[in-house]
Amino acid sequence: MPPMRRIPARLSRTDEVSSHAKVAILGAIVALDGGIAVLADAAGQVEVALSEGQASVGDVVWVIGRVYGGTIEAEVVQPAKGVNIDLYNKSLPVLQKYAEL
Repeated sequence: MPPMRRIPARLSRTDEVSSHAKVAILGAIVALDGGIAVLADAAGQVEVALSEGQASVGDVVWVIGRVYGGTIEAEVVQPAKGVNIDLYNKSLPVLQKYAEL
């Protein structure tokens, strides 16, 4: 049996989520209700389906997951404590272009 291949996650902003099947987003959790979190970045907000205990309100996290109808189903939630968000936002267009090569 050949090895299973996964769709690569595309570095994205919240306003680009619906354009991709799998995304990687850096943002802050601004609301949490059950298993649904609201992740915010400089471009807006998006809902993320999380497992219990993966993040709390106020946490800055990397979320990698599949997109279903504008909601991200999180596969990976990683704390991003200490990341310079302003610098990341400025460099994101360059990172996205580099990833396309």
